[in-house]
Amino acid sequence: MVKRRLKRAGLPLLFSNYSFRATGITTFLEDGCQLETAQRIAGHVDDRTTKGYDQRATRLKLSEIVRTRFHDYVLLPALLHVDTRIKLAGLVG
Repeated sequence: MVKRRLKRAGLPLLFSNYSFRATGITTFLEDGCQLETAQRIAGHVDDRTTKGYDQRATRLKLSEIVRTRFHDYVLLPALLHVDTRIKLAGLVG
């Protein structure tokens, strides 16, 4: 379903169900919620599974990226997080 919708939106097929799950868990944890709660919501038996979806350590913020013309055209699109690209494409709220 995800691949079909990405194709229909004209987006590269770089995203998957994993992308949405990782974004949801990461955002949940960024908002100050507990790992144990995220684990229960995701239906994970082992907290190591939930930790595997947590992307806070690798997530870049726009404020951390120095913007130049080169970045705007080459690096910036590649560095934006998955959920930002999806929101820009209008696939989610």
